[in-house]
Amino acid sequence: MTNEHKKLQQDRVILVAGAGDGLGRTLALQLANEGATVLLLGKHKHKLNQVYDQIISKGGAQPVSIPFDLEKQPEAAYGQLATMINESFGRLDGFVYTATWLGALTPVRYYDPGVWHKSIQINLHAPFYLVRSLYELFMQSAAARLVYVSHDFNQSAYWGAYGAAKMGMENLFKSIAAENQNTQLTANIFRPGAMQTPTQSHGYPGLDQTLLPTADVIAAQLLPLLLSTHTNNGHIISAQAAELKTVQNTH
Repeated sequence: MTNEHKKLQQDRVILVAGAGDGLGRTLALQLANEGATVLLLGKHKHKLNQVYDQIISKGGAQPVSIPFDLEKQPEAAYGQLATMINESFGRLDGFVYTATWLGALTPVRYYDPGVWHKSIQINLHAPFYLVRSLYELFMQSAAARLVYVSHDFNQSAYWGAYGAAKMGMENLFKSIAAENQNTQLTANIFRPGAMQTPTQSHGYPGLDQTLLPTADVIAAQLLPLLLSTHTNNGHIISAQAAELKTVQNTH
């Protein structure tokens, strides 16, 4: 990456939900490499600390590690999180929700209610609570960029709560985009497609992961959506297979 590109994220404060694993981890590292101050939010403190240490070792801006269990945190915790960020930074320039929980790929007639509730909490309720609680911080930014990482559903069957939650959040982000047509905030949806992550291996255990693009390749396509100069709003952006091959061949 060029120094000129790094400057585009310089001094921007960006929260990555799900920063301990997979796409979120990779995205956080790339954002830090481009000059952003990254707020690392995730369930496991030790994983966040590993990302934190890697950012520091590469000379990135000091990140903030935020252990936060998206399944079990009470609603009040989201307000406390917003207060902490406000006291430290006074704004949020970017927000990406990469956290996800697949649950079970099961016919509806056999779907376990406990799995349903957990999946809806992590994939739908938690991102709503975060966006709602952090909204005023977005409005304090000169160019707030919100991205929800969704899913490419090539079939409708068996996705259960995961599919319902992803489609629900896509509609919510479209609403946010429409409500902010005349503000400095944009909200977009990113569908990464298949890639080498733990979620992918859980959902498709028989698939050879080495045939898939890496999280680094996918994160590089998501990054532009967080730039202050990116003005698209309410769009669904899918990682394209042809573009992925081009990117991979350049490395």
